[in-house]
Amino acid sequence: KVIPGNFLGDSANYEAGAGCFEDEGKLYAAVCGNKNILKREKGLPVLEVLPQVGGILRAPYVPRIGDIVFGKVVQLLQSSVKVKIIATENEVLRENQVFEGFIRKENVRDYEVDSVEIAKCFLPGDSVKAKVISVGNTRSLFLSTLEPDLGVVFARNKFTGELMLPINWHQFQCPKTKLKESR
Repeated sequence: KVIPGNFLGDSANYEAGAGCFEDEGKLYAAVCGNKNILKREKGLPVLEVLPQVGGILRAPYVPRIGDIVFGKVVQLLQSSVKVKIIATENEVLRENQVFEGFIRKENVRDYEVDSVEIAKCFLPGDSVKAKVISVGNTRSLFLSTLEPDLGVVFARNKFTGELMLPINWHQFQCPKTKLKESR
């Protein structure tokens, strides 16, 4: 068991995961819980702390209809977009808890659904906020961005890679080039 501030290891040997932070090449616990090491095929193993609530380890996240999740667009499909879900409103998911979600064309917006073009609403790398509307198979969810506070929350300029700023409900602007992109 560890408490916040406990030394866990060196960043030369581990990558900081959930529940950890790095300071001057050293990894420390950010929460109370149990130290855990996730081995990966490539790269350094991930050092994390599995949080405890009231002395009991929290169970892994199980998505429910209505949950708000955050993810990164990984692939555009003809009538949907594939999203890697990396967080909920309350927690960042551990690497082995990440889910896959799909936002179907009819769940992007609630008007002119027939004219939705996925490539004009999302680009790979965009960060999105969405609501779980259906739980598919074991690790796949169906998501919606129909509500006003849902949709793309962070986007990068497709030419410069600069983080863009939202200027209205469907456009982002690059602060460097002043070019606007629809989302």
